[in-house]
Amino acid sequence: LWAILRAGGLGLSGRALVTIDPGTGVATLIGDTQESFAGITFDAAGNLFGVTGNNGANPETLFAISTVDGSPTLICALGNGNDGEAIGYNPLDGLFYHASGHTGSNVIFESINNTGTNPCGVTNIDITGTALEDEEAQALTWNAATGTFFWKQDLRDNYWRSHAYWKYGSPSQRIGRGGCKPR
Repeated sequence: LWAILRAGGLGLSGRALVTIDPGTGVATLIGDTQESFAGITFDAAGNLFGVTGNNGANPETLFAISTVDGSPTLICALGNGNDGEAIGYNPLDGLFYHASGHTGSNVIFESINNTGTNPCGVTNIDITGTALEDEEAQALTWNAATGTFFWKQDLRDNYWRSHAYWKYGSPSQRIGRGGCKPR
């Protein structure tokens, strides 16, 4: 299990790339990513990729990430959307999918054809008028059983921080919602 963590106190210039033992929850540091990554995904060949958030030195950018030491290699700038970045990989078509934005027309969903050149081939996927425009995209993962992406949003209802989980397909549908106590 791989993760990107904020690891204050370690003296890293970016987020920490770690592996997590699912049995114990212990995280093992692999390295400093040197960037402010918001999401990661693996391709079919086992290569790790990540998209940076808006507050990094290279905002909304796709990188390859070394699983040996966490070092990043710039692939291409994305630049669409605004707050919130998520990335996923679809093994059926070999494309990356990127969600970005915060509410309404600022929320985008696009496929990325990673040819290893900058700029990457990016194709917009129209989500206008769907519930996917409701709030910031925070996570995106492929569900092989349903052939769809799970899309996690952060909804802020008054003092409650709640989460909606969507299945992106035809049509998009809410598959769950959770919450926590007021902050």
